[in-house]
Amino acid sequence: MDVSVIIVNYNTKELVMPCIRSIVTYTCDIAYEIIVVDNHSEDDSLEAIRTEFPQVKLIENDTNVGFGAANNMGMKVASGTYLLLLNSDTLIQNNAIKLFYDFYTHYAEGNIGALGTILRDKNDNIVHSSGRYPSMWRTIHDVLSGYVERGYLIRKRGQEMYCYDASTPFYMVDYITGADLFVKASVMEQFNGFDPAFFMYFEDADLQYRMGKPSGGYQRIIMKEPKIVHLEGRSDERPDFSTARRMQHETSMFYYFRKHSKYWNYLLFRILYFVIRIPIVFDSRLHTKEKRVYLQFLQSRLKV
Repeated sequence: MDVSVIIVNYNTKELVMPCIRSIVTYTCDIAYEIIVVDNHSEDDSLEAIRTEFPQVKLIENDTNVGFGAANNMGMKVASGTYLLLLNSDTLIQNNAIKLFYDFYTHYAEGNIGALGTILRDKNDNIVHSSGRYPSMWRTIHDVLSGYVERGYLIRKRGQEMYCYDASTPFYMVDYITGADLFVKASVMEQFNGFDPAFFMYFEDADLQYRMGKPSGGYQRIIMKEPKIVHLEGRSDERPDFSTARRMQHETSMFYYFRKHSKYWNYLLFRILYFVIRIPIVFDSRLHTKEKRVYLQFLQSRLKV
């Protein structure tokens, strides 16, 4: 088996079915399998997959174990020499899997860790596809800049997207988003897959930070030829802005920085982050109860 495609599903029937259809429609000239790891969905996803795609391997969890842990479970039953970790809210639009495979095998001596592509939304606009390693001080800067300049984060994202228009057919990045991560199975095994302590968010950056350390030395490369649409965020059923999403994101953020930073630097960051987030009490998008819950969450981070 050349490639195992692993998709984590959680109540995304309306997304995962088109995702699988796109794989079947466009993938050719390569031996592949599809594995769907279901995190205890309640929307008849499994029934729909069994009916339309009986060839798909299904792993059924009794609870939502999170994104990274679910992918790890899929890797354990995968037969492919290579893995494509694909979000359920993506759509393949050309023979992307074969393109990833050909590139990886062609540059087999190049110490490649992972491949990804420039993701686009349904309107063909470039969306988040890769990034720099997270930084505590850049995070502080971004929060403060967001207070001072309306639309700062949108402008910053626009600058990030501009980098994807490089003239070269591929280029190296710090990390590739977990929405489309093509990697050799033996490389994932070497790094024990995703750290399951990340329920959601930052698990992709953490994995590739470990890949890129001197002890790993693997490259992460963005290709331009594979075409994949990412309906960004659709696989997370919560509203675009919610206290729950923010707290989950920041729980993973704190864990990432604690794991990869010196203790005293991390301690200082925790204190500063709490202070600069106090203006949340003036955020009109949140109810009073939500503000209180969020501030209590930040206070609890000071004790960790």
